[in-house]
Amino acid sequence: GGATAPARSALPGTLEAGLRLAGGTEAVADATRADKRTLEIDKAADTKLFIRSVSEPRYTVAAAGAFLPSDVTGGAPVVGRAEVRTVSIAERLQAPRATEAKDYTTATRHSAVSALAAHALALTAEDGGEVPGLFLDIDLYGTRGDPALFYASAEEVEKNVRLPAIDSDNPEDQALLDARPRNLAFARLLREPWRMPLLLRTPLRVRVDEATQFADGTDLADNTVALMRQLEGRIKRYRDAIAASQRVLDALRGSALALENRLRAIGEELAEARHDVAVTRALIAEEEARLAAINERRGRILRDHVHFIAYQRPREAESILPAAQRSLDPGLLAPAVPSCLRARQDAPDALRELLAAVREAPARCFAHAPALLDRLDRTDLLVKALQSAQLRSQLLALKLAAQPAAAPAKGVAGAIAGLHGRRVQAVQQVRTASTRIDLAALATLGWRQARDEADRLVALGDLIDGEHGSGAVASRAAALFDELSRISTCLHEAFCAVPPSIRLDWAERLSQFDAAPQLRNLAGLARWGEIDFVERRRLQSLADWLFGQVRAGDAEAEALMNDVVHMTLLLASHAPVDRILSGRLPEPVTARPGIRLPIRVTEPLRLRVGMQALIYQADRVVARATVEDLAGNTAAAVVTRVEGGALALAADTRVHFVDAASPVAFAAAQGARQG
Repeated sequence: GGATAPARSALPGTLEAGLRLAGGTEAVADATRADKRTLEIDKAADTKLFIRSVSEPRYTVAAAGAFLPSDVTGGAPVVGRAEVRTVSIAERLQAPRATEAKDYTTATRHSAVSALAAHALALTAEDGGEVPGLFLDIDLYGTRGDPALFYASAEEVEKNVRLPAIDSDNPEDQALLDARPRNLAFARLLREPWRMPLLLRTPLRVRVDEATQFADGTDLADNTVALMRQLEGRIKRYRDAIAASQRVLDALRGSALALENRLRAIGEELAEARHDVAVTRALIAEEEARLAAINERRGRILRDHVHFIAYQRPREAESILPAAQRSLDPGLLAPAVPSCLRARQDAPDALRELLAAVREAPARCFAHAPALLDRLDRTDLLVKALQSAQLRSQLLALKLAAQPAAAPAKGVAGAIAGLHGRRVQAVQQVRTASTRIDLAALATLGWRQARDEADRLVALGDLIDGEHGSGAVASRAAALFDELSRISTCLHEAFCAVPPSIRLDWAERLSQFDAAPQLRNLAGLARWGEIDFVERRRLQSLADWLFGQVRAGDAEAEALMNDVVHMTLLLASHAPVDRILSGRLPEPVTARPGIRLPIRVTEPLRLRVGMQALIYQADRVVARATVEDLAGNTAAAVVTRVEGGALALAADTRVHFVDAASPVAFAAAQGARQG
């Protein structure tokens, strides 16, 4: 402990001498301020005399029991006697040039930015509060740790948030400095005037020397120059714009002068024209008066001397008119759906691929699927259906991942490929949820909960697969998909019967946009009224049946069936040359009905048993055969019709393969019968 007493204006001699030795005249001056400081004297017996700062502004003076020789070694022989040369001290205390340079650059930056800000505020006031374009996209750059850019808000300045030193060895300080911006939009500086006084402050340093002072001053000068360079470039652009505007103004003034001269000339021409019109009107009035006198004289002659007048002219109108008529549409037509279900037709490859994607669509999309799920009336059947959905979803993902990327296509082919790709992607997104089924949790569910999960995750293909254990449900689901496939194929064939010019118009319109058109009502198709009434009824009835198989009001289900109708229409409008299945006869042969012809095939993977082989000579079909067997690159076809009953065919005779129900096959058959 020690005694604490108020400091007096006059200190004891020993204490004053100690303060002078420890802190010089400044320590004495500080210690003599009696209104703000106190002295604490610690009289510990085993300590020597020393002075330490306890708390600003307090000092502690401790008295020691004895002095040591080191306390007075090198000291003046007479305490308080020292030769002071004030001129030498003043020369030694002259401000360093580096500090002066940094202060000048700091003041220059503050002065320049303040002047620019005042000018910008004046222009803003003149423009009604809008920041002038002169200062838009102009940035104020600063050095690392610049106080004017370091603080994010005025609250940080008011709270005196610590500003790290730029040469600090603390990694956190360096990270904080790196995170702060090095530039600031000038428009933001105008909105935040509290940053202006901070421009007079410089970054803090722990180790200060002349080199760092000069470096900081140079950086500040460079930043000020960079600001001025930006404004210089902006002013140059303004001057260029003014010069261009002046050139335009001069051109407009020249044009105005030329127009004025032209208007003067036009005025003279107009005056001449008006004079000419006045003269012409006078001449016309004179001529009309002459003609009126002549007509009056002739009328008087006819009235007084002519008693009979006869007229004769040729006939100009037909006396026989065509009878009015009106075409009547038939009212009793055979239903298109039953006849289609009885027929056996093969769908094109692209349509089959799309129908395969439809097979994997959620069962909830189909109108009759909920009844099939209700027939799985035990929980174990629903659990098996969900297990099958999980396994088949995983297999579907593996198949899609193994498929090679398709070559890019354009036009109708590109629209077909894009439609198929979008539908497969949509189905895959839905099926992905089935791969995350928790089989352990399924065993604890009740029938109603399992039924809800099945309605959300089970696809039509899962019901067809039959792993759920109900044969009746699998058969009915398979029949539903088979009917859907047949009607889709019939719709494609019906679209193929539409005149080619109309189908071409459809293809051009429907292949231009990625979004599928709404085909629920086919009357929206271009040139729909040009199609025969019977064909229109047939097409619309098939489309109505397809849309009737999905749940009404379900956007996902209607989009699914809309894609099917869209695909049938695009395929009917598309006949690519590079997709024709062709072949050649390997050797000369005489074709007769019933004989077996070997044919080399270019694409055997696309050939199917039952397809029709059309044999050509030049550009004419001379024979027709049916494919009965496939082996490698060779197909065996039995001749069904030959032009003339028998015909010698040379080697490499061209053969085209088409579907049995294709219109090309029908036309070839009719031509062969007529031959």
